[in-house]
Amino acid sequence: MDYKDDVLIKISNLSASSNKVSVIIPCFNCESFVERCIHSLVSQTYNNFEAIIVDDGSTDTSDAVIKRFFGDQRIHQIRHTKNVGLPASRNTGIRYSTGTLIAFLDSDDWWAPTKLEAQVRVFDDSNVDICAVAAKQIYCDGSSTISTLSALSKKDLYKTLLFRNCVPGSASSIMIRKKCFDSVGLFDEEMVSTEDQDMWIRLAEKYNYVFLSTQPLVFIDKTRDQSLSRN
Repeated sequence: MDYKDDVLIKISNLSASSNKVSVIIPCFNCESFVERCIHSLVSQTYNNFEAIIVDDGSTDTSDAVIKRFFGDQRIHQIRHTKNVGLPASRNTGIRYSTGTLIAFLDSDDWWAPTKLEAQVRVFDDSNVDICAVAAKQIYCDGSSTISTLSALSKKDLYKTLLFRNCVPGSASSIMIRKKCFDSVGLFDEEMVSTEDQDMWIRLAEKYNYVFLSTQPLVFIDKTRDQSLSRN
């Protein structure tokens, strides 16, 4: 895909800062749930973040809902003038990010208030490159499951990702040092359903994962057929 001026509309300017988390939120026709998503972000106990909401050509009132949060200087929006898909939307967010850490939050998911703080603390105290937290997946019938992983060797983690694609929950559970993308590249925009697994495998080949043994800090909405979150 060619990212030219006729494809992207940059709504607000982003400024560089150290020790900042860039939260990438892809959005497509998300008017009924994106407010819950953004509210969970602005309610975080860790405040040094920027939100980059990438509206992927929505045709509903998503834009109006997102603009309600523009009073918060940490909230930024980029709009695609046409729909180009989830992997491309995440890549747009990464390209425009200014933080040293990248977190993903799908627009139909939401976070517990301490999610960012818990993960940033891991990066402050160690040399880890990727951190995942437990996630609760919520289904139409009201049932739920908790997705997590215990510590695995690099070899076992690679096998687990290759055959089971079971990084906890979804991309919404992950925080990554931005510099990791310099060596592994961005999400494959040709993929339509396994782009997460492809990325986690590429990262596992070169970098170290840490899995926090906590109560679920991410909530995955599985009640909609078109949920952005995929295992």
